[in-house]
Amino acid sequence: MGQEEVKRELKKSDGWLLSHEIAGRTGQSLTSVQAALRRMVKWGDVQRKNATDVIKDSSRLAKKCFAGFAYRLNKEKKDEQIKIK
Repeated sequence: MGQEEVKRELKKSDGWLLSHEIAGRTGQSLTSVQAALRRMVKWGDVQRKNATDVIKDSSRLAKKCFAGFAYRLNKEKKDEQIKIK
């Protein structure tokens, strides 16, 4: 359930989100969201970059937590899934 909710939220945003933003939007705990993101990064479903490299809104970065990574769906994986369907 956790990964699907995270994936849905990333699809809605179509941009970079911080883990605590995803947790707030889905109502899941931050720990659960971070675990789901680690698995999805490992499987290639999600891209991870330093938040300061991809998010320019300083108010969002001021609220960042832990390592400060930002996440989004992997576009290559998304395109590959569309071709299969």
